[in-house]
Amino acid sequence: MIDIHSHTLFGIDDGARDIDESIRMVHAAAKEGIKVIIATPHFHEHISSPEKTYENFMTLSEKTKDTGVDLKLGFEIALNPLLKDAINLINNHSLNETQYILVEFPYFTFSQHSYKLLDLLQKNGFKPIIAHPERNGRGLRNRKIINEIKESGSLIQVNVGSIVGAYGKSARSTAKYIIKRKIADFAASDAHRESFYSWYGKAWQDVAKWVNEGYANKLFFENGKIILN
Repeated sequence: MIDIHSHTLFGIDDGARDIDESIRMVHAAAKEGIKVIIATPHFHEHISSPEKTYENFMTLSEKTKDTGVDLKLGFEIALNPLLKDAINLINNHSLNETQYILVEFPYFTFSQHSYKLLDLLQKNGFKPIIAHPERNGRGLRNRKIINEIKESGSLIQVNVGSIVGAYGKSARSTAKYIIKRKIADFAASDAHRESFYSWYGKAWQDVAKWVNEGYANKLFFENGKIILN
């Protein structure tokens, strides 16, 4: 399996708090059969320097090379009005140095300006992947928004925790809606702690039950390969 969204990298954001926790998370992922993790710390100018991020990434890669998990680097980019002035920075914050970028909406707001930002990203050659829209406050209340996001050309990533109900009934219901209509393109951990990886088995089974095994394999295995180069 390929995990395209994980806060496994220590000391950068609200994910792993130290190197030991990062190592435990990678081992937990390996136990579930995950072969590739893209570490995606939050990208905010005030959180961390690129130098520290890269240094921590190299340290973690070295200390977990015996797990069989291939670590890649990316970022989770907040979709906010300042993004239009930072397009030049995004080239260094894509997923595994590809044109794919992981984008997170503000939790309670989604406006026409958000659509314009997504359009701007695409016009600059990026392919946005929307992180966990099933957890977004507006998405939970208005599923039409999720359909419009998909129709705009963006890809959709659903959290495995949402699929199994770890974030509550509403998030699970919306995840089920997205998956049954085959709007989702990826299932990923959004792991902040090692326990997040324990949800993978049931999440795959739920997707297979809601749709079929072939679609489950696309979300967990196949589609993530487009980000590996």
